[in-house]
Amino acid sequence: MIDLLHPIALAEYPHLLIYPDLEDGSCYYAFAQPHLSLIDDVADMTLMTYQKQGIATGGQLSLTTTLGLSSAEQTAVVSALTSGKGSPPHLSYPDWTGGNVTVAIADILTLTGQPTLMSDNHCALSSPLTAEQAQAISNLWQSNEAWLTLHYEVQFVGWDVAETQTTSTTQQPGHSTCHSASVRQTTARPITQLLTRHLGDIDGKHIEIKL
Repeated sequence: MIDLLHPIALAEYPHLLIYPDLEDGSCYYAFAQPHLSLIDDVADMTLMTYQKQGIATGGQLSLTTTLGLSSAEQTAVVSALTSGKGSPPHLSYPDWTGGNVTVAIADILTLTGQPTLMSDNHCALSSPLTAEQAQAISNLWQSNEAWLTLHYEVQFVGWDVAETQTTSTTQQPGHSTCHSASVRQTTARPITQLLTRHLGDIDGKHIEIKL
């Protein structure tokens, strides 16, 4: 089970979330802030626009988001966790129990869906585009400004601190007194994490089809 009380930070990879296992000292869980999946080192995002006399008349947008680690990130995490120890640790993703994904393209378009709840928890989304949307996204495509927002709401079970209210009553002759107090204790409970990342300068595929 994930031990959320003792997160591990790597200075080189601040966007990674790493946690030990509560009982197994050789097991760790790691996932990244939301980003676009990569295919041959190119972002898995395709903008297809239909062009007529240089003006967009419509199109299609498709993309895949993920919380996965790249091969280089996995190697770096395992190396950092192995330092000073014998055998390398086992790196895993959490056992996801629920989740939702929202992708916003500036104020032009919003896509929503559910991730796979397996492994890197990726989510494939697509939408047809109106002429106005296709042209607006085309104009943003190579912008250095952050125009793409990826938001994950994910659930899994973890070992964390929970706060509960306790009430006790003291009986005295003629009256009784109630006492209320907050008690913090560690417990296994469902955890919801909100992860948001803003991206720009997307190196995906922009396909123009001339009509």
